[in-house]
Amino acid sequence: MKVVPSVPVRLGVPGQTLPTFKHDQYISVRPSLPTYDGAYIVVPSTSEVHLETANKIMADNVTVEEIPTYETHNEAGGITFIIAS
Repeated sequence: MKVVPSVPVRLGVPGQTLPTFKHDQYISVRPSLPTYDGAYIVVPSTSEVHLETANKIMADNVTVEEIPTYETHNEAGGITFIIAS
């Protein structure tokens, strides 16, 4: 294994201070992306819901609300399970 000595590198704009990073941190550089401006809370339905999030920066997590379910006794003596009525 070849050991290469570290070489100081100057980054940034003269007069500006860059943040200090520890040895186990890293910097992620991304191109400028548009910000997602759609819904962050999704209500389930019987039809497809499509969120236009591809290649966009999101400000928060998306929350998918719980699908309502119900149980009721039926005439045959069993239980009927109802989803999203």
